[in-house]
Amino acid sequence: MRRVHGMWGWLMLASACPAGPLAPTPETESDGDPEPTTSTTETSETAGPGPTTTTTAEPTSTTMSEPVAPCPDGDLDEGEACDDGNDVNGDGCNRDCQPSAELLFEFHPSTRGSDEVQAVAVDADGSIVAGGLGLGLTRWAVRLDKALEVEWSQQYGEAMGLISGVATFAGGAYVAGSAFTDGDGRDVWLARLDPGGAIVWEETFGSGFGDDYVTDAAVVDGDGLIVTGFASDQDGLTDLWTRRYAAAGTELWTSRVPMGVKFTIWPLGPGLVVTPEHAVVSWARPKDGVFPEWLVAVPLTGGEPSWTVEYPGSGGTIYALAREPGGDLMLAGKQGEALMVRRVTSTGEGVWSSDACTGMNGRDVAIDSQGDVVVIGDGPGGTGTNIRLCKFTSDGKLRWGKDIDGGFGPDRGYSVAIDASDRIVAGGAMMSEVLVDDPWLAVFSP
Repeated sequence: MRRVHGMWGWLMLASACPAGPLAPTPETESDGDPEPTTSTTETSETAGPGPTTTTTAEPTSTTMSEPVAPCPDGDLDEGEACDDGNDVNGDGCNRDCQPSAELLFEFHPSTRGSDEVQAVAVDADGSIVAGGLGLGLTRWAVRLDKALEVEWSQQYGEAMGLISGVATFAGGAYVAGSAFTDGDGRDVWLARLDPGGAIVWEETFGSGFGDDYVTDAAVVDGDGLIVTGFASDQDGLTDLWTRRYAAAGTELWTSRVPMGVKFTIWPLGPGLVVTPEHAVVSWARPKDGVFPEWLVAVPLTGGEPSWTVEYPGSGGTIYALAREPGGDLMLAGKQGEALMVRRVTSTGEGVWSSDACTGMNGRDVAIDSQGDVVVIGDGPGGTGTNIRLCKFTSDGKLRWGKDIDGGFGPDRGYSVAIDASDRIVAGGAMMSEVLVDDPWLAVFSP
């Protein structure tokens, strides 16, 4: 496992031992830098089976090289941490005969301010683009390779702001969020970046009536862009706001769905997923004094929503969505005081829901090639709030759950993505020893 530590802009690499096989016991990892650093303690619970079989072979004398033992075959051979005889990832022993949910790499630099990762996306080449809050509370993005070594790191503008949506495409990335203005609070800010992080084009939008900001972004039609968030109307109330852009930055359409109330909850806001026909946006709808979970499907051609779905009596919020190849949608959020994961059809009809990932908020969700569902969020911990990371089967059974504690105060998990090898890329913020938030990224085995 490789960790990245050090002051912003001056990054140092250090190595540590990998976690043990199958279900690791609680473990503390530190790189031993002379400067104060943050240790990460992980408690891992594996719900699936993970039996291994050990065999002892008699020594042989031969000049021929012995064939490499197949993996998995149910026998624990040299170089294997485990072997349960199946090709299922996430059940305790993965198909490569290595443990599930093992921490592989970590990026956790010490900073002098409150910095955090709010959004993560994986490019087709395996590199990782993350965005969030940088030094001076400014908009910040970083690109890292598969081992979380920094390729570039960039702050955008001097105004206070936040990047809360990241989406990648062949040849670049989009970043979106907000920038603070002296006039009416926050304005929407978004930009198209080239492969080196330079701005190709950018746009700022302000209603003039109050806070406006983006909370999620998605690529459409190869390299177009759709964003969603909140915008203020002329009465100072909040609209659910979605806009589509062409690749060159031309606005194609804007959808505004009135909420009927004024939200002052920055940076929280709606999630977004693109389907073949719609941009599906999620949140909670104020109605008769309660807040049922809510989905809104806006046609990719613009116009009025094709359909909306409320989940009566749910009393929750949907923070994030993902789409599985068959068309069903995965939702993550909170229901009452519990972290909630829900599967629905392409039109929002319920399939299953689960609160088995212990926590309070499910902040992002992703689906791997096996159909498994990964959710990240947070919940109560020993030193405040801990990061929660869980994996479910496609039919809602918990495979494993992790409780990740930086050890010094509240830690929060904000974003999760899956790479081409089904590795899990998680992002958030960890409280440091000097009681400021540091950005956190980690790569885990499936």
